[in-house]
Amino acid sequence: MLNQKTLFPFPLYCDPNPVFFIGIHLWSSPFLPLPQDDAPNPIFPIAYKEEFCETMDYFRAIYKANESPHALHLNRRAIRLNPSN
Repeated sequence: MLNQKTLFPFPLYCDPNPVFFIGIHLWSSPFLPLPQDDAPNPIFPIAYKEEFCETMDYFRAIYKANESPHALHLNRRAIRLNPSN
């Protein structure tokens, strides 16, 4: 049975040693992360933190799959990482 701790074992604050989704079977198994398409030669590349890139890659995968059980937990992490996005 899925519960909040199983789906989302991450703190609400920015952790100096973040836990990545790729190491959690419930996240890495049903979804393949979709990387951001910045085109071959972006004019102004943005240096995102690895935790942010991974979160947004999984967000795109969940959005494309129209999947909801994981979405709330993933959105909580995305908002914590970048509230202005």
